[in-house]
Amino acid sequence: MGSWVSYRYADDCMLFAKSERAARRILESTTRFIEKKLFLKANLDKTSVGKLGYDTKFLGFEFRNTKDGWTTVLHKKSRKKFVEKMRTILTRRCPKGIEKTRNTYNTFLRGWYQYFKPCISKSTMKTEEQWIRRRICQILIVAWKRNYTCYKNLLGYTKGKQEERCRMVAFSHLGKWAKAKHSNYILTNKLLHRELGWQCVADLVEGYTVQDQYFV
Repeated sequence: MGSWVSYRYADDCMLFAKSERAARRILESTTRFIEKKLFLKANLDKTSVGKLGYDTKFLGFEFRNTKDGWTTVLHKKSRKKFVEKMRTILTRRCPKGIEKTRNTYNTFLRGWYQYFKPCISKSTMKTEEQWIRRRICQILIVAWKRNYTCYKNLLGYTKGKQEERCRMVAFSHLGKWAKAKHSNYILTNKLLHRELGWQCVADLVEGYTVQDQYFV
């Protein structure tokens, strides 16, 4: 193999060399081998020589040079795709029902976490998780429909300890998305994730996995 290293997954492959000159030489010889020996067509539009850095994307990861050496982090495009997927699953009207939506959400989140686990910590997805919790709160509030039903359910979750706050959220003239923001003080992280069964990345990092046996 010489002074270069290769990494491959399915049809994605990266070859690492110590210099640009060596990289170009490796690219030429590899392309020649693929086309002349294997009789395959190399996709030159997706093949290039570049310096390893923030713009380098491989299997959803990007590479960063730290004081401890090179490491992988979640690529910005992977983060964007994650948000788009969450937006699709956690739709406001929840047409599939809360239970099925929650199970779909949990299944996707667990699979996503297992794939990106090497570069995920409790704080990696902090901003996205705050947004997700608000989406979940919105789903619940929309499902309750009537303000009085919303009030009774919120009050039940607090065991009657935040009557004034529950009333303020339920009977306000705010839209559902705005109500979801203010309901964070009632529908806490512990309630949503540990009691109502909505998985979160922080819990997965700690090794806690909810069971899809909950009813709302």
